[in-house]
Order: sequence, then C-alpha cells, then structure tokens
Amino acid sequence: MRDSRVCVLVAAVVAFTAAQPASAQKLAPPSRQTAAAAHPGKLVMKSDVVNGIIHNAAQLSFARTMADEILAVVKRDPAIVHPVGYEITLRRAIGTDRDTPIGAPFQAGAEWDVWGYSVFADAHGAESIDTDGRFGMSILANSVACDALPVDDIPDHGLPVVPGMRKTGEYRGHSIWNGQCVIISNGSQPAYVPVTRERFMKMHLLALHAEQAKGRQNLVSVSAELRARIEPDLAAFDHAIAAEESRLNAMDAAERANPAMIEWGASGNWKTAQLVPPDKEGAIALMSPNPAIYDAKLPATRVQVVTVFLPFVERGVKPPRLEEDSLRRAHAEAIRDGLDWATLEALVRP
Repeated sequence: MRDSRVCVLVAAVVAFTAAQPASAQKLAPPSRQTAAAAHPGKLVMKSDVVNGIIHNAAQLSFARTMADEILAVVKRDPAIVHPVGYEITLRRAIGTDRDTPIGAPFQAGAEWDVWGYSVFADAHGAESIDTDGRFGMSILANSVACDALPVDDIPDHGLPVVPGMRKTGEYRGHSIWNGQCVIISNGSQPAYVPVTRERFMKMHLLALHAEQAKGRQNLVSVSAELRARIEPDLAAFDHAIAAEESRLNAMDAAERANPAMIEWGASGNWKTAQLVPPDKEGAIALMSPNPAIYDAKLPATRVQVVTVFLPFVERGVKPPRLEEDSLRRAHAEAIRDGLDWATLEALVRP
C-alpha cells in the first residue's frame, strides 16, 4: 500500500550498484564467500538521528540521557564492537514515534545498520571484499516501533492500524512480535491489540459514505443525459452501503468485540476490504499499538517499555520484510547473544 517505498528501494539499489567500482560488480562464486564471512569488520559511529521534535527542554535532556544509556549497552556488545563478516553503522536516536504512538512524549535509544560483506571479482578474476546490502536494528525506550507499516489513511482518525502484526513467541519471558521485536515492559499489557470487527466495519462504512458523497457531488456538474446513466450505479452503491450497515447492526456484542480478519479486496483500501473467517488462507489481522502499555500519569522521565528490534531474533521465524538468509541470521544471533539484556530489563523496573 506504500508504492513510494518500492520506488525508494529501487532507487537505492540503483544508487548502490552505481557506487560500486566497475571492476567489482560481479559476485565471486559461493565457494569464495567464506572469506567474506571471516573478514574482520568495523564499527562506525554516525551523527544522531532525530525523528520528530521534542519541544520540552527537560524532556529533551532526559531523552538524550536515556539514549546514552542504551547506546552504552549496545557498545558493550562484542558482536557490535568487534564484528566479523559485517560492519556496523551506529547512531543515537531521539524523537517521537509518529507511526505507532502509545502516548509517550518522546522515544530514545540507538539505531544501527548491519552491512554484510561479500567477495566480488572483476573480469580478470581479481577479488575484493566489500559491503553487499544491509538491514537495520534498534533499541528504543518508550516506543513499540517494530518496523511497522501502518495503513496511511485511517477513516475514523483513531489509533494507527498495522496489518499483519502478530505475537510469534517469547525471549527471556518477553513477547516477540513478527519474529523480530522483543518488547520489554513492567506490566502485563501487550504492545499491540486487535482492531475489533466493529471498528473495522465503522471505518469501512466511513470510506463507503465518503465515496458515496463524492459520487453525488460529481452529479452536479454533468449533463442530464450522463446523470441518467450514472444514477442506476449510484442507486446500486447506496443499496450496497445499506447492506453493510445492516450487517453491522446485526452483530451482537461478542461479535463486535472479536478481532477483525480481512481481505483488502480489488482496490486494496477500506472501501473494498471485507471481513473474512480467521482461518481463511491469506486473511490479514489488523492490529493497533496499545496505549495501555504506557501510563501517562507517571513522570515522563520514567522508562516504561523498551523495544528491541532485531530481525532474525527468533529461530524459525522469517522477518516480514526480509528474505531468509543464513549469514544475516548468524550475524543477528551473535548480536542478540552479546546484548546485556539484564541492563535493558532493569531500565523498566519501578
């Protein structure tokens, strides 16, 4: 649903290829890639990344302190400080969570990219080792950011909707989401909660009514002849909306509260989306970040949740937006096992 991201990714691939020396465009045979896996890497510090503005000076100061604490944990990880087979670009991260907000005034921590090495060969067989693609990781306090792609348009202007988010397991007693996010909190509230069937139907109807109003408005500027041809289609659309309203009205309280499982339909939007049985192949779960995981009555300087975004953190589960890759998984597991999890867990204790 975010075609622009595809364009950005394609442009990035083209730019990356263009940046490589002409003599190093061809990957060496797989038998030679073991050299890349054993190649000593490096840690490169980058400037801070700031997402959103923290206007309160005291909160900004604490966010920087919080980010420094998490950055210190990251920089004690042997697999980050002394990588082998890859290199790390690391930066402090502060700002606000605009995609999956839970009510926290700011988030803070560290973000880094893992750049894997490969062996390249030129036309004469000369070999060189260089980076060959990357994937990101992060640790953020007071955030449940999990590489989520919320739906752009929310008809009811309520909580963001994240398709496909699901709990897949646990690590050290903490929930794992989508095989790549470990959520550390001091309460029992989940990081994400299902969108109910009632909320889905209301958003679906809002989108339909908006389309209905647009169609009626367009009639004003057309000829009588064209209006006569369009009116039957609008009448059929009105009838379809009435049927959907009846469907919602017929739901009892239990059905309204059940999680929504959907198919997006032909147009891939709220107008064509439909509820489907939860066991239907291809059914998509709709989830929202759970504001109850963050208590706004507590001081803003209190860390209440820490999200560790580590693709490949869970064995046997492929991250949603990455291909399965044994080398990447090995790198991620080394980083996971080298993290000081006890210190991260202590951040959220009262």
